[in-house]
Amino acid sequence: AVSARRLAPRLLVCPASASPPSVMLRTAMRPLAMLARPRGVLATPTAPAWRLAPIAPSRSFAAAAVKKPKMEDGTLEGRYATALFMASSDRLDKVYSDLANLRSMMQESKDFKLMVETPGIAPESKVAAFESICSKASIDGAVLNFLKVLIENKRMKLLQRMIDLFENFYRAEKGLVVCKVT
Repeated sequence: AVSARRLAPRLLVCPASASPPSVMLRTAMRPLAMLARPRGVLATPTAPAWRLAPIAPSRSFAAAAVKKPKMEDGTLEGRYATALFMASSDRLDKVYSDLANLRSMMQESKDFKLMVETPGIAPESKVAAFESICSKASIDGAVLNFLKVLIENKRMKLLQRMIDLFENFYRAEKGLVVCKVT
């Protein structure tokens, strides 16, 4: 049989000579490096060492403006295409036409396609080439930034598939259906 005294909650009583809880908490929160110094050098803290970071109010507004595609693709190419779609949600038509132009350039020029897909070409020269192409063809800045990210992450070989997926996301967003007339 268990006695009632054993089950009763126990209260810890501090002797009158003990420090108040705030002082005990402050000493527990001091970094170990400060405790290793001589006592005369140690300054008493005036405020807690930790604080919560302020919440940026603009973050919620930025997240509200982003539009996700109506369909999803969990592949690596799909995640990149989704990121481009979300980054350019306010100018989808322009980005869609720019990507279609990039695709046609890759289909028409074997040299351009070789430059895009060859990993042996220095990333700096690829970036310079795309910057000059994008400035001459007035390609949107989001597409140029997207291409720079692909070059930096060594994913240019997947560009063709990413363009296909972006076009699928665009068509789903606009309600367009591809049909074949026979």
